[in-house]
Amino acid sequence: MKIKLTALLMVASLVCFSACSDDDDDDATSGAPSLSSSQPEHGATGVSVDLSEIVLTYDRDVYCLGNFDFNGTTISLSKCDISGATVTVDISDIELEYGTKYTLTIPAGQIMSQNQSSSAAAHSITFNTEEEEEEEIETDIASEPVMSGESAKALYAYLLENYGTKTISASMANVSWNFDEAKLIYAATGKYPKIAAMDFIHLITLRSDWTNQWWTIDYTDIDDFKAWNDAGGYIAASWHWNVPLYEGVTVATDGSSYTCKPEETTFSASNVYTEGTWEYTQAVEDLDILAECLLNLQNEGIAVLWRPLHEAAGNYYAKEFDGEAWFWWGYEGPEVFVKLWQYMYNYLANKGINNLVWVWTSQSTTDSAYGDDDDYYPGDEYVDIIGRDIYTNTADFCAKEFKYLQKKYPNKLITLSELGAVGNITDQWAAGGCWSYFMPWYDYDVDNTSYDLSQHEHADTDWWTDAMNSDYVITLDGTPSFTE
Repeated sequence: MKIKLTALLMVASLVCFSACSDDDDDDATSGAPSLSSSQPEHGATGVSVDLSEIVLTYDRDVYCLGNFDFNGTTISLSKCDISGATVTVDISDIELEYGTKYTLTIPAGQIMSQNQSSSAAAHSITFNTEEEEEEEIETDIASEPVMSGESAKALYAYLLENYGTKTISASMANVSWNFDEAKLIYAATGKYPKIAAMDFIHLITLRSDWTNQWWTIDYTDIDDFKAWNDAGGYIAASWHWNVPLYEGVTVATDGSSYTCKPEETTFSASNVYTEGTWEYTQAVEDLDILAECLLNLQNEGIAVLWRPLHEAAGNYYAKEFDGEAWFWWGYEGPEVFVKLWQYMYNYLANKGINNLVWVWTSQSTTDSAYGDDDDYYPGDEYVDIIGRDIYTNTADFCAKEFKYLQKKYPNKLITLSELGAVGNITDQWAAGGCWSYFMPWYDYDVDNTSYDLSQHEHADTDWWTDAMNSDYVITLDGTPSFTE
């Protein structure tokens, strides 16, 4: 009896050992996987922006379904390499940004045991990339403007004196030739901007073929400009250069026969220099009218921050858009545009104009969807300031754009020539966006009679209050007589 009991115990032990061994094997392949470690580690900081893969190591061999999420980008199974308990996620085609938080999220059910009998719960890996090292940019900015008039030199010297230590406030006229936005800013903040910008967009109303006497803009009336200048302010001007829709078009008294959009006109910039073409005749008359208006200001000792032919490249170099210029002056490409810019410069100079500080708008950007517009640059001898127009973006983005342009054009002043719905100037400045001056675009729908900036599309009361109360933002010290 004793012998039989011993035998039974031995058999039982063997059965138990075999069963336990089978359970261990099952646990290694069929239990719910749990993440043991990752590279980079969860919570890691200072991760290189050159990171090309994320390695996940589990406590057992796994089967992977993919379809992870990486900051909004879906990671499919084809981007995952599975080797036993290790899953290597390929992110080499994703361009990581400096100083950015990234999270790889693995939804429930996407990582399973090797025999697919159970799956891991949802889990994630979060890390922060390294901060970009500040690159010291050596600048060698020209000491004189490209035009030699005394008023131009005085304005340029003022800009140069304050560059890098202060930024100058500017407002844009509501459409063309007025101080409406400047008055709005004063009503909201108790301060006027230092620079008031205008637009010669309605210069067509001074043409010989214009007949509507009820709708005109008198660009020869500069009394308010003299008052602004006497109060210590400066004037800027751009020109949405409108041309006829086609040769011989009947002049519409409301201006609808004119446009600056290339898809609406047959006007060819490449014909401007050829006598006998209708484009040549049109351009000469327009430039003569413009020259007269500018001479009126020059004769009163008023300099002009002159920004013509702006945003010439449009989407010409864009990788993800239509690849077309927005205005006729850039539509035929960089060579035609550069020739047009230089033609305008020389034409006005030959008319005796020397009070302009020339601002060219670059659309070269850190945004990878766009290319550089270097070929549109008219040349150092024709440009004093590089401008950048930015809408709907953060203060950090604006600061990066400033540094990017400063590196590209170390011999020129850099300015935020247009803006709308961007981060506060104080935040831009703190991030290194030390623009020469800044100018929010106007809002046509703002009620100028109520002097209310609260609903302004591009720069509301809070935005302007932040700017005008900053120690490094220059405002107008005096009060123009026409506002009293």
